[in-house]
Amino acid sequence: MRKPSMFVLSMLATGAIFWPSAQAQQAPAPAAQNPTAKAAAQAPAATAKKPGTSKSGQTSASPAQAALALNTPKDKLSYSIGMNIGKSLKKDSVDVDPAILLRGIKDVLGGGNLLMNDQEAQTILTNLQADLRKKQEQETQQVAETNKKEGDAFLAANKVKDGVVALPSGLQYKILQEGTGPKPTAADTVTVNYRGTLINGAEFDSSYKHG
Repeated sequence: MRKPSMFVLSMLATGAIFWPSAQAQQAPAPAAQNPTAKAAAQAPAATAKKPGTSKSGQTSASPAQAALALNTPKDKLSYSIGMNIGKSLKKDSVDVDPAILLRGIKDVLGGGNLLMNDQEAQTILTNLQADLRKKQEQETQQVAETNKKEGDAFLAANKVKDGVVALPSGLQYKILQEGTGPKPTAADTVTVNYRGTLINGAEFDSSYKHG
């Protein structure tokens, strides 16, 4: 997938081509030309240069893409909104047609005829939200199942290690160095230091660091 900047520029370039072509389809056919005029009209096409290519064979960026400049607050606002839309769609892996997306924006901002009514559009967006929510739930469930499987395997292997005590509740502990002082009672308040890690050894909390 292209970067957000290229995404917006591609939308603008495609829309600029699409809009005139739609109007050209409705224009009347041109009058017949004589052979001399026809040959003159075709001459520039014969000498037209192909888009430049790099050594790798890829077409270089068009002048329209390279010349885009954000000179005014309106330019920057427009581009920022485009970036926001592009990043959101990319983050959620929403597959859209940039040209049609741009057409929808143009039709609304320009007061053109809309191809869908508000109710139809809202139904589509509601379905999209439901699909994204379902996808997120599935991903969360998959992560939870993986974590549980790895956790159960860790506890099963850990409880048979020397010195590990497994309680009926499932809690496992091991005394590394037994103290010699008086044991606290249920009425006492004790202060302890601890270090919490995941089963892969990654530390998520430690009283030694924050007290």
